[in-house]
Amino acid sequence: MSTRLLRPLVLLLAAAPALAQRGVPIPLEKDSTNRDDNVTWIVEGRQRLPSHVALKSLRACTIQGAGAGAVLEVEGELDLRAATGGTIVIDGVWVEPVERCKGLTLLNVRFRGDGGLRTAEEIMVDAELTLSDTNFEGKARLDLGLFGGKLLMMGCASDEPVTVRGLTNDKQKRNGLVLQVDSCSGRDRALRGGLVIEGVKEVLVRNCDLGGEASRLVDSGKLEFFGNLVRSRRMEFRYSTTKSFKSAKISAVDFRCGELLLTQPPTGSDPEKVRLVQCWFDDHLEEEAIRQHMLRDAASDPDNGALANLVKIQPAPLGLGGKAR
Repeated sequence: MSTRLLRPLVLLLAAAPALAQRGVPIPLEKDSTNRDDNVTWIVEGRQRLPSHVALKSLRACTIQGAGAGAVLEVEGELDLRAATGGTIVIDGVWVEPVERCKGLTLLNVRFRGDGGLRTAEEIMVDAELTLSDTNFEGKARLDLGLFGGKLLMMGCASDEPVTVRGLTNDKQKRNGLVLQVDSCSGRDRALRGGLVIEGVKEVLVRNCDLGGEASRLVDSGKLEFFGNLVRSRRMEFRYSTTKSFKSAKISAVDFRCGELLLTQPPTGSDPEKVRLVQCWFDDHLEEEAIRQHMLRDAASDPDNGALANLVKIQPAPLGLGGKAR
């Protein structure tokens, strides 16, 4: 090759890393795997990862929204993980799983700016979603409404409330979602804005630090709430039908909330007893003090069908969901 032809090629190759950092359109036409550090993919407007396409990144990279309204709809498979170190930054982009989504995996991801992970209200989503070491920083949010599938959140954090809604419709009368929220605690891992879960078939919340104004667990088909630190000002366990707490297990929790509410409709007979086993109640050691300062149930409201049964009140925080002091 002549020197005249070789020189432009050398200049182009030298400029490639800089061009990648400034940004290239996100590749959505065919299967693609990024193995280069510091690539920037641009999302402009509403774009879709089609069902036949798998998009993966194995290195630290950035997915950047071009102006307001940047949305990446995921119908295919999206797998983002910084396998060799660093983080993947999603800035100013809403990621939306859609109907027939093949799967979503986010490891070592940081959502920033006006965006996050959400579903559209009219879309019927039943998919497997895995989030590990994924943070929602500042105004970035997680707000999902799912008809089924599995959602695993492990070692995640959020400044805004995390919301997961189990949905049904005329075609699907019962929700089928299995949800696990695990080990979201520690200096960089707390759910600082709180946690709201509504109508999900099966829920496990374990070893998590919950903050914010309020956390609510509403109408869970099966619930295990274990080893958590609750710093939310108000913690609610709520059911809309009678005799529903029989499927709920609440144990080894450090309650540092201002108000703890257990509620369901009354049955006309004795309220259902709800066992709270080996829990700490912000240094209140006697049941009378706990009821006076924190607990709200059938003992304080005759129209409430749930009555707390405090088993083995703990004299000090257990610390399974983080330090309470």
